[in-house]
Amino acid sequence: MKFDALTEWRNFEAALIQELKATPIAEFEKAWDGRLAKTAFYGSVLLPKIAESLGYKIASEFLRVDFVILNSDQVPVVFIESENNHESGHEEIEKLCAVSAPVRVLFLSCDWVEGEREKWLPGWLDIIATHHKYYGQEAVYMIVVGEWRGTLQYSYYVESFDGSGKEIGRKELSLS
Repeated sequence: MKFDALTEWRNFEAALIQELKATPIAEFEKAWDGRLAKTAFYGSVLLPKIAESLGYKIASEFLRVDFVILNSDQVPVVFIESENNHESGHEEIEKLCAVSAPVRVLFLSCDWVEGEREKWLPGWLDIIATHHKYYGQEAVYMIVVGEWRGTLQYSYYVESFDGSGKEIGRKELSLS
């Protein structure tokens, strides 16, 4: 049975949003303690819960990608990169373009709405579109950005794009 990229994306996005909303603020406080803490939060707290809710398993450093969610046959469903330096995000986007899965996710933390989105996203979408001119595999790319706004106020921006770089979904979550 072949994957349907849109179905897998919808399922992953719904589970992601559900788990972000259910995460206690204290967990976000710990995660924002440093770069390694954020990656550890994703790999040991958030993503295992998402994988479990979808009936899948999580693995790390699969094909040198930070995390992967695998089905029962050990086939990748979601590849995930967690990048602490958004200025090198293009490297992670290129890596996600080179792997095979219906959903490919880049987690970041930066001042997304304060200008970083406009500065970096167009270039990343160009990379995605260029790769997909040559590879016909259907996939959905997600950019998931966590922002700490001080005083225990966290926001997540979840933006999704098809292989041509066209936006297919955009959500903002305020967590406090």
